[in-house]
Amino acid sequence: MELPELPRAVRKTDPIGFVFLGLTLLVLGSVGLLAELGFLRPQEALSLGLTALGILLFVDAAVRYARPWTRHKALPLALLGSLLTSSGIACLLAPEALWAVLLICLGLCSLGYGLGKLGRK
Repeated sequence: MELPELPRAVRKTDPIGFVFLGLTLLVLGSVGLLAELGFLRPQEALSLGLTALGILLFVDAAVRYARPWTRHKALPLALLGSLLTSSGIACLLAPEALWAVLLICLGLCSLGYGLGKLGRK
């Protein structure tokens, strides 16, 4: 007995991914150029790069959440965005406390996800 072949739900590539890949490369290149030209110290460049990537991932998550067929990708992107943003800010303000900031960020993400699931039931 041969099983029928089911058509794929999505056949095209995701254009949102290409847009945000381009923005990511643009941000990283701009921060790298500013660091190479001496406008940013290495610690400032790292902090700015991580924070900008985190914000970009937040925006990507928001865009994907608005579209039902890419909604499943929003939560991991938002989690990674919050980790990168908090890491970037902690790297500039208190590099020695980076581990604590990451733990707080993960705890807040877990708390928010759990409360969101409880609110829907």
